[in-house]
Amino acid sequence: MRKRQRNLIIAVAVLLALIGAFVGFGIVFGWFSQETTDETDTTATTTTAPLKSEEEMTYGEALYDRTKNAQGGAVSQPIREIAIQNHRDSYKVITRSDNTMAVEAYQDLLTDTMSIDTLCGYLSTLRVLKTLEPTEDTAQFGFADPSATVTVTFYDDTTETLEIGNASQGTVGYYARRQGDDHVYIVHSDIAESLLAEGKSFIGKSLIGVPPRNADDTTGQAQLLQLWLTGRCRPTPVEIAVDTDGEHASMTYVSTYVMKAPYLRAVDSDAFHVTASTMTSLTAVGVECPHPTTDQLAEYGLSDPYSVAAFTLSIVSTASGENGGSVSTHYNDREHMILLGNKDENGNYYALVDGYDTVYLLSPASVPWAEATHLTLMSKLLFMKAITEVDEIAILHDGTETAFKLEHRPEAETRDEQMIVTANGKTYSTRDFRTLYQLMISVKRVAEKEAGATVSGEPVLRFKLTFNDGTAPMTVSMYPMTASRYLCVTDDGEQTAVSIRDTETFLTQYENYLKGEPVYSQY
Repeated sequence: MRKRQRNLIIAVAVLLALIGAFVGFGIVFGWFSQETTDETDTTATTTTAPLKSEEEMTYGEALYDRTKNAQGGAVSQPIREIAIQNHRDSYKVITRSDNTMAVEAYQDLLTDTMSIDTLCGYLSTLRVLKTLEPTEDTAQFGFADPSATVTVTFYDDTTETLEIGNASQGTVGYYARRQGDDHVYIVHSDIAESLLAEGKSFIGKSLIGVPPRNADDTTGQAQLLQLWLTGRCRPTPVEIAVDTDGEHASMTYVSTYVMKAPYLRAVDSDAFHVTASTMTSLTAVGVECPHPTTDQLAEYGLSDPYSVAAFTLSIVSTASGENGGSVSTHYNDREHMILLGNKDENGNYYALVDGYDTVYLLSPASVPWAEATHLTLMSKLLFMKAITEVDEIAILHDGTETAFKLEHRPEAETRDEQMIVTANGKTYSTRDFRTLYQLMISVKRVAEKEAGATVSGEPVLRFKLTFNDGTAPMTVSMYPMTASRYLCVTDDGEQTAVSIRDTETFLTQYENYLKGEPVYSQY
């Protein structure tokens, strides 16, 4: 009997152990759902922190926020005045009568509104990256001689005074403290550096922009209309303008611009495109001297400017003409003037712009015309005429002149029959003369003439051209100058240098042409 009881007890124990193991495995492998009471609920709960704003992530938590009033409403202009004293300057940012803000001493000048708004944004809600424990030893943070002391007057006449100390260690920031607060804070370097700036840094630097376009004009584009270049870097003034009336069509094959002074010439389209494209806008890289004195202007080289550009910007609109062509008109003309003086240590020009009472700093890239002369801006070709516009070319070489008369017959069927070339009663090859004319045009200006070079004796080579398009005849003469260059003189007084190599290439083929031999060109 006892043995049966013992076996039964053992069987029950084994059964209970098996049941416990089964339930345990079921829980582990998710075979059973667990129901718990309020007293035994151990389910973990998580809470999601609100997302931080971009300002919070960049500049930290708000130490104060004056963008809202006592009722929680938004304040449109929280700051009325800012007084800043730093190691470089002492000035006030005030609210002007038109409710805009500017540095008090420079309120008559252009204002960098974006920089002012950024400064006010930093001070309306002051954010800090870190808060340090209070300490009496504040000299270690630079507060014995603060980098900047700032007093902000808000819309409700309350104030905050802040001090900026040294740059912090291991953080992109500066130490700062608030009047009436024992804590030392670290503020982002963007905030500190805006308070360490000079007052003149808030003067506007966007100096020239495009003229406004009429609302009903869908094709108009801002364009340089006229340009005058003077200054002590140029021996003669330069004038370039858009050929709006088509008066000089023969000079505007590749550009709508024509040089009118010191000589009537086609422009170098590549060189002048760079200049023209930069004239429609101008932004200074810095402000050097607001309200300059006469002595300061002389110091900056602006009493006798190194280079001067006076120019007109316009909106040019193009429409279809009556005969299938196009007609351009311009409106909203804006006149501008830039005076360049000496350069600073970084190579920027001291400049006066449009009568603003400020000496600005302009990068050389923003004024590519600064040292341009008529030679660098004009076409390098001595002349640029279609051969159909030429009636006669007289060529003088070695004391002998040969005048080639060109009879144009546009109605002829073949290209060679469309022009007849004769000289001294002899008919020459039309095809070879076209090649010879190409070589003649390829004799180019390569540089200014050598100092002291003068016309002497008979020319080595001379071209006389007579045209049928109403333009005046022209003469180009070349005289010995150096071992590699001839002095090239035109009948309107221009004197430049041409390459002897280019000239000799032409002369070789010219001699072949006179002998009736084929003319070859490398072009």
